Amino acid sequence: TPITENVCVVPLLPNTFSTGHNVLDNPVVCGQWTDEKYRRVVDGLVSSMLMMRCRPVIRARVQSEICERIARELTARMTAIHSSFPDVRNTDSVLLIMERLDDPMTPLLSQRSYIGMIHELLGFQDGNKVLTAQSSSSNAEPPIAGSPLTPGPTSTDPKHHVHVLNPKVDAVFRENCFTRFDELPLGLSRWFDEAKRNLGINKEKLKAGSMAPKELQALRLKLEPITRNVERHEEILKAIQSEVKTRNLNILTGIEQSLFALDDVVVFNDEVKNMVESSDYEIEDALRLTLLYHLRYEQSSQKITDELKEILRRRGCDPKRIAMIDTITNVAGAQYRLHNLWKDGLKKVGEDVGKAMWAGLKAIGTLNGVIGGTSSSASSGGSAGQINTMHQPLMRTLINRLYNGRLSEQLYPVHHASGHTTAEASAIRPKDILVFVPGGVTYEEAQLVRDINLGKVENRVESVTTSNYGKARFEIGKIGAPTRYSGGGQSAAATTSYAGSIPHPDSSHIQAKVYLCSTAVLNTSQFLKSFEN
Repeated sequence: TPITENVCVVPLLPNTFSTGHNVLDNPVVCGQWTDEKYRRVVDGLVSSMLMMRCRPVIRARVQSEICERIARELTARMTAIHSSFPDVRNTDSVLLIMERLDDPMTPLLSQRSYIGMIHELLGFQDGNKVLTAQSSSSNAEPPIAGSPLTPGPTSTDPKHHVHVLNPKVDAVFRENCFTRFDELPLGLSRWFDEAKRNLGINKEKLKAGSMAPKELQALRLKLEPITRNVERHEEILKAIQSEVKTRNLNILTGIEQSLFALDDVVVFNDEVKNMVESSDYEIEDALRLTLLYHLRYEQSSQKITDELKEILRRRGCDPKRIAMIDTITNVAGAQYRLHNLWKDGLKKVGEDVGKAMWAGLKAIGTLNGVIGGTSSSASSGGSAGQINTMHQPLMRTLINRLYNGRLSEQLYPVHHASGHTTAEASAIRPKDILVFVPGGVTYEEAQLVRDINLGKVENRVESVTTSNYGKARFEIGKIGAPTRYSGGGQSAAATTSYAGSIPHPDSSHIQAKVYLCSTAVLNTSQFLKSFEN
């Protein structure tokens, strides 16, 4: 099921009307998977590969039963495909199978893009429909019949509007779906001005009132569907702003992002406690903040998780929901994750920068430039704009390392199928990267894939410096190294570079075509619900 141009979903339950937003089944731990679910995933991946006409090198996360079984079954299928379709290219492509629980933070964070916030705060009904409250001041004329850009039909409840969001016919949505929410009003205004320019409107004649009645009618017929399309997105925008204001999500989002900047748990204890305790924040948001706080500082002796749980109980939070904090920690805690999210999954910043951002957050009280406000603080280089850029999905680091040939084969071994030799698998420089994530992905990760394909994501060159219990540790360097290294059969403990090095010039940006596939596109509530069974 396609979600965006380079993102698709493999539904695990058959449904004629399935879309990526209708999460019917999304297993995240091994016990939730069945033979049939594995079969559907493998069928979906094989179909994607044949459609792309490639037989990629398959690399899967080590010590993950889900990832390794998918890789084994897919390798067997691809071996058969090699004999049936020997002309399908077997170079320059890699399939990376990630573990969702290596990065539990990304699905728990507030979304900041337009489509992500619709999915998180308003929800999609029946796939691509958005329900908003009807404005009491709405007295516009009825839309032109047959226009593909007019609002969807009014729901049976006269107090609501139903908006069908289809990027194929809705240019506003297509061009702004991944626009940051606080920049969306400006984006809508610019699109509307551009649309009017493309219509060739004679502003002088219009201003002078010298247009003939027929010309005015023709102009109205051209402008009306465009105007109504912008107006319906403004209506959706207002509905999101109402949710942001009611739930105080501007402050909450700032706290979430600043968690990534500081290792000192004491800095956050009082503020997080006050927020969890306050009725200004919904219980579900307080639970999510507690979970993020605990995952971030679970190894600190100064954390106050037990105190936060007790506050949630006093506020009437369902004990089963509170128990989910331990449930998720027991499968996605630090001892189970393969990567250090605070080092591998975010931009490196100094401790002094992190403290400055936190001080700025407390000083301004609300986060301009983070969510639901103006972007003045961000554009001026203020602390709010810095906080906004702290978190990056782990997927970004793994794709970057794979592109540069620095993804450890100890952690992501190659599963060999016919058509690839060991040397080819180790030395391949991918032009096409297919990432599969069992357990769901977010719109933040979908936006990452889009930005890579648009050439907007910088290439961070890393070098192996030391080893830690067999796990390679990386340092980020500047572009300009004369070679890139690929593969590597030797242990990171035995060498500071990978074996099988091949010369390739480094590029300033990631220059690979990336495709993303998963079992669902998740919002926070759907991710938490995945752990209930």
